[in-house]
Amino acid sequence: MKPQDDYRNGDGGATSAASRSDSDSEGEEVGALEQELSLDDREAPARALAALNALRKARQHYDVLLAAAGEEVAAHRAVLAAVSPRLLAALGPPAAAPDTLRLDGVAADALRELVEYAYTGRLRVRDAAAARRLYRAAARLRVEPARAHLAERLLRRLAPHDCLALRALPDLAPHHRAQLDAFIAQNFDEICESGALAALPLIRIELLRETSADGGEEAPAAVADAALAWLRDHHAADLDLEELCSRTHLLFVDAKGSLRDCGELPAAQGDAPELQEYRREARERERGQRRRDKPPQDRAADDESPGESAVIAARAGVGPGGGGGGGGGGAGAGVTRAVVALRGRLAAARVAWRAGNAEGPRGGRLGGARADEAPPERSCAGAVRAHLPVGRCAVGAAALGARLVVCGGYDRARVLRAAEAYDPQTNAWAPLPDMKRARARFPAARLGSALYVFGGSDGQTELDSVDVYEEVGAAVGIHTRRKH
Repeated sequence: MKPQDDYRNGDGGATSAASRSDSDSEGEEVGALEQELSLDDREAPARALAALNALRKARQHYDVLLAAAGEEVAAHRAVLAAVSPRLLAALGPPAAAPDTLRLDGVAADALRELVEYAYTGRLRVRDAAAARRLYRAAARLRVEPARAHLAERLLRRLAPHDCLALRALPDLAPHHRAQLDAFIAQNFDEICESGALAALPLIRIELLRETSADGGEEAPAAVADAALAWLRDHHAADLDLEELCSRTHLLFVDAKGSLRDCGELPAAQGDAPELQEYRREARERERGQRRRDKPPQDRAADDESPGESAVIAARAGVGPGGGGGGGGGGAGAGVTRAVVALRGRLAAARVAWRAGNAEGPRGGRLGGARADEAPPERSCAGAVRAHLPVGRCAVGAAALGARLVVCGGYDRARVLRAAEAYDPQTNAWAPLPDMKRARARFPAARLGSALYVFGGSDGQTELDSVDVYEEVGAAVGIHTRRKH
């Protein structure tokens, strides 16, 4: 096409001149942000041409052969056409339409700018949002000079409203991740107030135990670490984050402070209806997952590594009605909000405590003893004695065989049904079957090989019931007979 073919019926007149003038002045009014984010890499075209020449010499990705005096030379039509008008005319149009390569996960404007950069060495970035799109495209296509430049410039302008979007970018250098993590931890309250947390996928977790020495007061970092450990250890490397966020996960804190999905626990008499429904849904999901599972060789393997898993920031809060879905806990239940990196994906987490009822399971302190807790006191003999799994008072206690049995009592909130046996030989507490009724302020007496606990109070009334713990031989297990 000749240059004059572009101008017909006065297209090159005053209107066109005015349009060019507007475009020129628009280009001159580049803001400070655009200047800071944009890149002018004058050596990029030379690097690209050198790489193209290396490919040509290796007989890769060439599209024409030139022959002279019995010798063939591989070349690229576009390069020849750019340097030789004679070859431009001689080569003619290509025999077939060019192939179309689909690039998933790359924004159209980012692709245009990266191609422009490949030819000219100039990368024009209008704003921070465009810079993030360009960064993702450069990271996906491994255009490292552009990716490194954008990462360095974006981190110069950290703000609470967009720092999470930056932290979610792939392939950040370790020092850039550390800089972002420190900023997020220091400004987490402002980030929450800005609404930026709502843009992340939300993982909802509720923790259940009948009673606790802490009443759900573990440090937010400990709660978030325990939740992340469960998410990481109980989900495959190719986890579906959207499916993970589609429901509330109800987890039980066992006597050792570890988390277990309530869907995996055996049913027990007196389970709450919502707990029974949770187990039923878990069984249905498991059956559906078995039908959908593909053989290992058919699974996608796009990711080169499973990615990092870390708690970036965590704060304690109060949940209105223990929200977060799935029949949350009571009003005022302790809630931990967190930002986590899970298998390289950024997500928000909301971990709330759900108070168990008197008929439910009982558990220990999350993650074991707190870091700020004093170590167990030494006895006169110098041995360190294990603490009770749950702090309590007004208990019934007596020796049975070679063990000390402790039943019931109060924690800071309620009357307990729980019973434990202490073995001095192993210096460890082991759970026993719960009493039929929660009771405190009651006597316990040994008669033969049985321990009788009777009377006392359940916090509402005086009791006339009797529970009997009977030792079976020398075995650790203790058999219970319940009477009134």
